Amino acid sequence: MNAAADSYQAMAQWLLLIGAHLTVLESAELRTAFTDLAAEIARIADDNPAREPTT
Repeated sequence: MNAAADSYQAMAQWLLLIGAHLTVLESAELRTAFTDLAAEIARIADDNPAREPTT
């Protein structure tokens, strides 16, 4: 697929909206953008004040 966006971060976010299994074949920058986005999603998922604390 050929596509354009203002940044690799924006491209990664838009590609996630497709909801399909994706594989990045080229562009280390796009792969890094997905890695950064995944880390942010994990942080949001782990930072839930409504969740019961585990002991």
